[in-house]
Amino acid sequence: MTLNLDIQVNGLNLDFDSSSSLVQVADVLPGAQNTRSACTDLDPCDQAVSCNDTYYNDYMCVCKFGYRGKNCSEPDFCSYGTCPNESTCVNLRSGYECVGVASFSQDMSVISYSMTDDLVLATSGSDLDLTFSMRTRGRYGLIFQLREGPYHVSLRVARGHLEVNYKLKAGEFEFSQSVGTTKRQMVNDGKWYSVRFQVTNSTHFQLHVYANTEAETGVISTENGVIPVEIQPQLLDNITLTEFSPRDPGIDLTAMLQASGNTSELLLGGPDAPRSSPLWEAGFNGCLREARIGEVLLPYYVDETFANNSNSERFLAQKVVAVTHDCRGRDVCGVGGPGYLYCGNGGRCVDEWNSFRCQCPRGYSGKQCEEDQNECSPDPCRNQGNCVDGPGTYTCDCLPGFTGNQ
Repeated sequence: MTLNLDIQVNGLNLDFDSSSSLVQVADVLPGAQNTRSACTDLDPCDQAVSCNDTYYNDYMCVCKFGYRGKNCSEPDFCSYGTCPNESTCVNLRSGYECVGVASFSQDMSVISYSMTDDLVLATSGSDLDLTFSMRTRGRYGLIFQLREGPYHVSLRVARGHLEVNYKLKAGEFEFSQSVGTTKRQMVNDGKWYSVRFQVTNSTHFQLHVYANTEAETGVISTENGVIPVEIQPQLLDNITLTEFSPRDPGIDLTAMLQASGNTSELLLGGPDAPRSSPLWEAGFNGCLREARIGEVLLPYYVDETFANNSNSERFLAQKVVAVTHDCRGRDVCGVGGPGYLYCGNGGRCVDEWNSFRCQCPRGYSGKQCEEDQNECSPDPCRNQGNCVDGPGTYTCDCLPGFTGNQ
């Protein structure tokens, strides 16, 4: 590697050539060289197999099994953990978590949660802050519910857009409401959306719907070149409700959350109630990715799945019913699928995650490629030739004395 320096003062290059009588050079080494051995001088690696000097005056530690980090000083809990193959292990300060995707099928699937004692203490006095990514083609379905007896706060898909629904009580006063997003942004088109639902002071809530699930990186151009910038996810829709009721009852949702698995229920994907129950409603039909309350993951696996997890502040999945850990759609174009014989005239079925469309050959259009396009409109034939339409093509019957395709 060669280091080329081009330093100018008033448009004139500074010369680093020590052979010139006009240049005085001290402690400058030619080429790209370290000026010290970081491994020897700093001895930076803690639990490491080896330390390697890297350019420029930096180092890289090769960690022993069970350790990680720049200096191999942080425990690598994932090296001892047992995340399922379809999930990704993420190290935490005092343990690990398994991040993945869960698929829920309407009216069947549900995950119910409780909290560890340490997490109960950590959430004392905090607000409800739920984040997740979702993908669905369903028009209705319960995504999240915090419930104690007949009272609840719920987030659902309703008529294809997101809706907050609640029934709460303060003293003898009961109140309930359903509030849809401002723009009624449809989220049941099979695309991924990211969602954030916040309740503050137990009286105010906000719901934000974003177009993508992660911040992206882009560039902006300046007169000095391009500068990398972080592009935040595009906000598509939202709800802001300043108080649950005109009387501002101050319902303690944190207490409901802390009682999860005991006197209250924290549910993901469905109501966990039979159809005969007044608590029943249609469950979510689609995929959820990385659901969290605050920074704490709502796992998609029962706690017995995880071995050697020393993280004491976590949610525990008490019950996982009819949940698969991927986001595969039905084989809509395969044999027996709704799109297998749907496309006519040589059209090809294109799978679009639990939906499909027909890709039509030239000359055909329509939902099922059933429309024969008229290639004679407008008439391509010249010199009074007669255009004859055909499947995806045309021919010109020419007058005497004329030949050619047109």
